[in-house]
Amino acid sequence: MKKYCVWLLIFCILISGCSKSNLDTEANKPQSSSPKPQISSWQSFYEVDENKFDIKIDNSASEGIREWFEKRTVEYDLEILELEELVKNINLNNSTLNIEQSQSLKTGLQPIEQLISSLNNLVEDLKFLVSVHKGTDCSDYGQNMTKCGSAVAAFLDYNVVHKFCALAKASNEFEKIEGFELAKSAWLSSNPDPRTACFMFPDSHMIYGHPKTVPMRSVPSKIRNWSDDPDNRFAIQIADGLWATQTSGISALEAFIYASWTGYCAPFRKYERLLSEFGLDDGFKAGSCG
Repeated sequence: MKKYCVWLLIFCILISGCSKSNLDTEANKPQSSSPKPQISSWQSFYEVDENKFDIKIDNSASEGIREWFEKRTVEYDLEILELEELVKNINLNNSTLNIEQSQSLKTGLQPIEQLISSLNNLVEDLKFLVSVHKGTDCSDYGQNMTKCGSAVAAFLDYNVVHKFCALAKASNEFEKIEGFELAKSAWLSSNPDPRTACFMFPDSHMIYGHPKTVPMRSVPSKIRNWSDDPDNRFAIQIADGLWATQTSGISALEAFIYASWTGYCAPFRKYERLLSEFGLDDGFKAGSCG
């Protein structure tokens, strides 16, 4: 009996020692507030740049506006597929995230998904314009001339405004997720001012959203008379009642930030204040209003 008690005591000590050892081991393990996704799962986002769309563009000569629209339809269809694949790849992060980060991922994907939706609408517009084809340019489209001109202008904005802003708005949410690094997106991180400007327009990530390129013929004649270059084929519409001159090689976002404005004073003063509030101007904007 005495021998049994000794072994029982030894057994209890061993059990207690093992339990304490296990507790000590658990206590010494590094603690993490949330799971950390693999950096590689963001790689598809980092790799999107301003050249990714351009390499798909067919710049071969077109016989007329119909053929041009047909080419754009094919290119936009490819864009939709690539953006859908991007959303799919980004969603791979979800299984590693806590509730708050998962919500940020979902919110961040919304502008990209909305861009896809608006691209689908643009493709439908192009197919319609092909079906009612009238001639070699938009002036031959009669009552559909405005739709024709808007579809042409949208091509100038898609990559450097709407797609860029969709990624910019997405990245603003993704930065709340451990493991995402904005600096690895060369396109976004090297264009901080345009990225900031995206957030001043709720629809900047949408096709036909502001700021946008518009045919000069759509600008009121009174405003065209104020313009520095009334013979230009296009203008930048910053908002209803506010425009900037379109310059080759300058995106609508850059024109909004850096170019002179022309328009009515209410929107002029509103966006002048916004520029200052977002740190993109000193409170005074070159241009005129009336």
